[in-house]
Amino acid sequence: MLRIGRALLERLSRGRTFVRRLPAEFGNLPVVVSPDAQLKYLKPGAEGFDPGLLAAALALVQPGHHVWDVGANVGVFAIAAAGLSGTGHIVAIEADIWLAGLLRRTGRLAENAGFTFSVVPAGAYSEAGVCEFEISRRGRASNHLRAVSGSSQTGGVRETVVIATLPLDALLAHFPPPDVVKIDVEGAELHVLRGMSQVLREARPLIFCEVNSTERASVLALMADAGYVARNIVTGEVDPNPGYNVLFVPREKGFQPVKTERS
Repeated sequence: MLRIGRALLERLSRGRTFVRRLPAEFGNLPVVVSPDAQLKYLKPGAEGFDPGLLAAALALVQPGHHVWDVGANVGVFAIAAAGLSGTGHIVAIEADIWLAGLLRRTGRLAENAGFTFSVVPAGAYSEAGVCEFEISRRGRASNHLRAVSGSSQTGGVRETVVIATLPLDALLAHFPPPDVVKIDVEGAELHVLRGMSQVLREARPLIFCEVNSTERASVLALMADAGYVARNIVTGEVDPNPGYNVLFVPREKGFQPVKTERS
């Protein structure tokens, strides 16, 4: 019965949008959200947001930071970063055109008008081209490239669309080099990282990346070759066995979280 109820709620939620406000430490900034992306946006208060994502923003983003949110979804991390950075350029990269439209709506809200906020409606990848992209039946947060394994939470595929892809290195010609890059691309992270070798070599940003177990060894090896080490986002210490969400820090830099918990 619970499963049937959830499935019905997911179907009824498709295409519906409303404005939620981030917690006070992010300036109560507004974000256009949709339960079509995640049902949790229907929950009241702070429970309606991913606590790990907000905690990561608090730990990583400093005033003036330029931030790239890769796989931005509805832009919770991007707008949280905007509130923390203030004057930095926030770039949200999102392959789902419908979600990219929500990001643009969020950027046009009056309270967000003072931020430099750009939306790139494309899929980050190792090279420029086109790819098939699967829209999750359960929630658009689980959308993924057809060529990768994706999430176990998709509940099947709603539709397959064709999207444009680009390497993140191409963004350096248009935006300031990032200080922080958050990556959540449902199994395509190795492809994304291969397409940002110049960013890793020259900008040396902090990388907060969701890492799929299938590509884990390859991702860790690539980042080690690029001169990065995995560190615990709470303590700042080197993490020899990082979890699902991994903070990569340039080997030549230390790391001390800006803030480790919400006030």
